[in-house]
Amino acid sequence: MWFRTLLILSLLSGSTGVDADPLSFNAALTLAERSSADIEAQTAGLEAARSASRAAGAYPDPKLVLGVDNLPVTGPDQWRVDRDFMTMRKIGVMQDFPSSSKRHAEAATANAAVDEAEARRRVHVFAVRTSAAITWINRYYIERRVALLRCARP
Repeated sequence: MWFRTLLILSLLSGSTGVDADPLSFNAALTLAERSSADIEAQTAGLEAARSASRAAGAYPDPKLVLGVDNLPVTGPDQWRVDRDFMTMRKIGVMQDFPSSSKRHAEAATANAAVDEAEARRRVHVFAVRTSAAITWINRYYIERRVALLRCARP
């Protein structure tokens, strides 16, 4: 991460023979923030947590139930559903209804996961901006030293 930030700053503000405005401190921070893969990953994680939280606390989807009970597997009526009076076919829809406290707990857990993902993203933004700031300050003082040394030459 340090190397990438340093490379970007040096490419954008280094002496390339072209007269250009130096990269300002705020522009460097913004550039580092926009080009960080870590922040992109954290943003994607945050969006995933938000997406998952929308469904949290809702009733589960209904289930389709199909089945055959007491199907003979031996004898002359083997594998026949229509010959034995004990064979039953069933089809239906089943729905689970979890308690409201369980659904509220799921929603609270999902909201906590969103809060955690937001905090994690903020930490990464802070780390990237700090890294870019240190790099920019180091570059600035190196340029100042070089300028002072050039002026001090006889």
